[in-house]
Amino acid sequence: MSELPKGWVLTKFGNVLLSLNSGLNGKQNKTGEGIPVSRIETIANQRIDMTRIGFLKDYDEEKIEKYRLHEGNILFSNINSPAHLGKTALCEKGIELYHGVNLLRLTVNEGIIPSLLNYYCKYIRGLGEFSAKAQHAVNQSSLNQTKLKDFDIPIAPLNEQIRIADKLDSMLAKVDIAQARLDKIPNILKRFRQSVLAAATSGELTKEWRGDSVERVITDKYSAPKSWDLFIFEKLIDVVTSGSRGWAKYYSDQGSTFIRAQNINSDSLNLSDIAYVSLPEKAEGRRTKVEKDNLLITITGANVTKAARVSEKLPDAYVSQHVALVKLKNNDLSPFLELFIKANNSGRGQLLELAYGGGKPGLNLQNIKGLKVALPSIEEQKEIIRRVESLFNMADTVEKQYKDAKARTNRLTQSILAKAFRGELVPQDPNDEPASKLLTRIKVEQAKLKPAQTRKRKVVQ
Repeated sequence: MSELPKGWVLTKFGNVLLSLNSGLNGKQNKTGEGIPVSRIETIANQRIDMTRIGFLKDYDEEKIEKYRLHEGNILFSNINSPAHLGKTALCEKGIELYHGVNLLRLTVNEGIIPSLLNYYCKYIRGLGEFSAKAQHAVNQSSLNQTKLKDFDIPIAPLNEQIRIADKLDSMLAKVDIAQARLDKIPNILKRFRQSVLAAATSGELTKEWRGDSVERVITDKYSAPKSWDLFIFEKLIDVVTSGSRGWAKYYSDQGSTFIRAQNINSDSLNLSDIAYVSLPEKAEGRRTKVEKDNLLITITGANVTKAARVSEKLPDAYVSQHVALVKLKNNDLSPFLELFIKANNSGRGQLLELAYGGGKPGLNLQNIKGLKVALPSIEEQKEIIRRVESLFNMADTVEKQYKDAKARTNRLTQSILAKAFRGELVPQDPNDEPASKLLTRIKVEQAKLKPAQTRKRKVVQ
């Protein structure tokens, strides 16, 4: 960190913390039984979200009071996925909650503004410093108390701390409002795209072009013009298959592309993260080889029914057991049938109703064969595709603008925090007591507490 303003001091986290505690162990529930306890989902934008708490039914009534959260306490996520590591939440007045597992509770010394420490945690987390010093394992990162206490933190005079905290509250509240508005855009775009697909596959999108209305009911949610031809999907399919379970033994560092469910979980074929296989015996290879204009559909797991069309020729690719490979009799139908498979009112809607298995839903190949589909003429299909592409291009443009704006607001937050902790956000007052005197008092108070804490531990033993 660059040279600090006059009256500031650079110290360690451990010197500004009165205590640093772990939370209650025990199996939490969401049924409301027992006492309310914090969990990682409780942390929302540096504040506690009481709509996302857990409950603990089994606990020691004699010890429970020491886990009660008080105003000014800070929850710190020190053991969680890399995406959550270092998240914090400030406990505000009026919150009735107990300190849950996998979160540290930070209590600051008198003379340190809790909200300012909360903001500083956000700042250095944004810089990646918590992650850099954490221990990382598969899908989990941890930052122990010793490492946390060793982080540097700049401390301003107390009166200046108050001015900085007030200014940050005001400025970042406005940024939060902007971010909240931006965060609505992805869902708006998702609904827009589905509306376009629904209009495309029901005939509404080309009603004026065609000159007649939508009149034929295909299913409870799916209607189409009488002029469109009705088929069972099987009649349009040459082959529908999926990879065998034995493919795992053919994994390789290089070779043929192996398309898995995660490669189509965005409703498009994404080969940025692919696996490779050494081609097994010829019959299996021929059966599951992917070709241009084939349709791919996820048939197991959380992303069941996610789909993509193979729009370009792939050199040599095959599908896993979790992906259905649909080869059409007429590849000219592929662009329209891709829309049909992805539309909630038509193909996807039918498949979701057929999915079985509860927590891990699945589809069988017969479910795909039995879909009801209404087909317009090739000329109308081409017009539908043209209009859908035009509307989706507009949505893509808005999405890019959203991502750019989101990145700018994130950078703005970091910029504001950086100015705050460089002493550039509010004016300094030469009459403020220097932070060095504040820290000296804190050390004296901590020294007084240590003997009492030592005696208490001996009694417990």
